[in-house]
Amino acid sequence: MSNFLNMAVHNEKIYLNKFSSKRYGIFLLIEKIYKKLINSEDHRLDIIIEKITQTQPLSILEIGSGTFPIYAHLPKLLKQKCSYYISEINPEKVMFLKEIYKGKIDVVQADALSLPYRDSFFDFVLSKGVLHHIDDNNSDQRKHKRLRFLSEIKRVLKKRGVGLIMDFNYNTRQSKSLLWHFLHRVILMEGEHYFSNRAEVEDLFKIVEYENIQSGEFDTFKGLYFYVTAKK
Repeated sequence: MSNFLNMAVHNEKIYLNKFSSKRYGIFLLIEKIYKKLINSEDHRLDIIIEKITQTQPLSILEIGSGTFPIYAHLPKLLKQKCSYYISEINPEKVMFLKEIYKGKIDVVQADALSLPYRDSFFDFVLSKGVLHHIDDNNSDQRKHKRLRFLSEIKRVLKKRGVGLIMDFNYNTRQSKSLLWHFLHRVILMEGEHYFSNRAEVEDLFKIVEYENIQSGEFDTFKGLYFYVTAKK
């Protein structure tokens, strides 16, 4: 394992080892209240479900489960016909998910830069709110890690399989972004990150030589989000 990969695992665990089901529950409650107070639309889930439904995949990998696995919101018929996998770096979160989704999801503990799956295994790979955790204070190393992340997604995708990245486009001029970032730091004890924007992530997809790259931006109660999708 290379030095930059070792650093990626270490940096992730500084934050992720702090996971607890109690703190997770408190965060979800605050998120629910916050969403009502802000009274802003949130199309994150709608966009992801739409892209998955268009693809009709038989196998799906979600890298990092965030505040909720997308599996819980898939249409019933799609759940019945597809195999769903989650790669999660935090061992406590892995145990939590296995307990909640017994037998329904294949959950493994793994680093996003070294996925434990064979080449050309999945029809659809998605990642929501993970990219900014693939981080480094050094800009060259940060770019290198994020390219490695997209390369791993491409490796495990079948030919013409679809990859989807969605992330928070942190904007210091937007009050919702500032407040949500503060809540993350206080409740989830999350550190600072270097956030990418849509154009930067599109460029990363191009460097890794994905095809049919599409993207978009939309507002949420947390602030501005973006997504990028592409085919292998």
